[in-house]
Amino acid sequence: MKMHSQIFDNFSFATKRVNFLDLMTGWMFHFIVPFLQPLLCGKIVKQQNLQLAHHQLLRLHFALLLLIEKFCPAATTTTTTTAFGEVWMRRGLHRLFLLIALPVGLLCFLAYQLLLDSGGSCMQSVVPSTLKIVDSISSSTSQIERSSTFGNFSYDNTLPLIFIGGFPRSGTTLIRAMLDAHPDIRCGEETRLLPRILGMRAHWKNEKVEWRRLIEAGVDDEVIDAAVSAFIMEVIVRHGPLAPRLCDKDPFLMKFAVYLSELFPNAKFVFMIRDGRAAVHSMITRRVTIGGFDLTDIRQCLSKWSLSVAQMYNECYNIGARRCFPMYYEQLVLNPEKWLRELLAFLEVPWSDHVLNHEKYIGREISLSKSERSTDQVMKPVYTSSLDSWVGKFPEDILKDMPKIAPMLDFLGYDPKVYKPDYGKAGEFITRKLNLFNGTESFKQWLKKVIDGMKPAAVKS
Repeated sequence: MKMHSQIFDNFSFATKRVNFLDLMTGWMFHFIVPFLQPLLCGKIVKQQNLQLAHHQLLRLHFALLLLIEKFCPAATTTTTTTAFGEVWMRRGLHRLFLLIALPVGLLCFLAYQLLLDSGGSCMQSVVPSTLKIVDSISSSTSQIERSSTFGNFSYDNTLPLIFIGGFPRSGTTLIRAMLDAHPDIRCGEETRLLPRILGMRAHWKNEKVEWRRLIEAGVDDEVIDAAVSAFIMEVIVRHGPLAPRLCDKDPFLMKFAVYLSELFPNAKFVFMIRDGRAAVHSMITRRVTIGGFDLTDIRQCLSKWSLSVAQMYNECYNIGARRCFPMYYEQLVLNPEKWLRELLAFLEVPWSDHVLNHEKYIGREISLSKSERSTDQVMKPVYTSSLDSWVGKFPEDILKDMPKIAPMLDFLGYDPKVYKPDYGKAGEFITRKLNLFNGTESFKQWLKKVIDGMKPAAVKS
């Protein structure tokens, strides 16, 4: 009470003109301090902090008084509270608003200032936590899941996300547009953010010195995984309208599929595969720049395509057929309904005819980015003219060396020795290749042969 009396005495009652607003604010300030203490979690407000907040309150108060006195002089220039009552009766109810609302507003500012001065410790009790313990999807284990909300939508790393990846120019934008046409799925534009953050994380892990520094600083796998998964969730959830199933299309996501499958245990992956000769030809003609690829060197681009796709296929293989669906671009174009039905069944999404007419929903349900190279193409219905557009465009020496330059062609079911393939007749062979997960030949041996084929002698012209 001694502190309260000192505060109360600081008010300017020495002047002969008693201002009603000042009197009201003074009394309210005097009685509000005890009620502020519980809001501050029982902490005692420092005397200097309280005086500072009081002085700030008075400065704002007197500034408002000057404005009111300028425009409504009768509301503030009184000598007694009795005189104020006479003014009140003459000026109407809007004076009551000025006389009560302003002190209350100033006191709200005071309470906010005192909360800040207290260190904000109480705010932690009212801000929703970003971590919550929930039951694991496995009956035998439990885990801490990172949870957030967006409007009324609550989400965490157990969301059944859909990730679309594959080498650029392999139909990732087409399948994204088809899925976006489905009323229960939202993919949205390619952000190119997720492969970059995943690449940074891989760089930290691969650099021994950098990783040791992070560990010594207390930034271990658990911390990084929490940060990366939260970043990915926020980007996917917030960069477009909400839908029952959310997905992200970034071609090079497939290079990190195993890690993503660990971060998001319910996520599924769509791996787009295309004849490397067509993909590289499209990349060069449309000037699609990819780090490490020399668009003036066809041989080098084909070789790097083979290695990139081998790495992606390895990720898909390690995840398993239950969570990764290899989709051949040629078969999707030639038999869209058949393969879209299989894909939606794999994703556990009900069938919708909308996916067969994605071009009708461009600009409405489907949003396209001007920066995506395939935007102009997916605005059209599915067409097959792009399948063999590469035929006759490669030099003879490269065609002869194709089995050595790009061994993944043969592995994926494309005949590297045929200069004009008939993709329509390749259906049975490709179907057999899709069942490679259950095959007798070791994929690891195949991958080793592919990587061993990436020798400098095979790349140079």
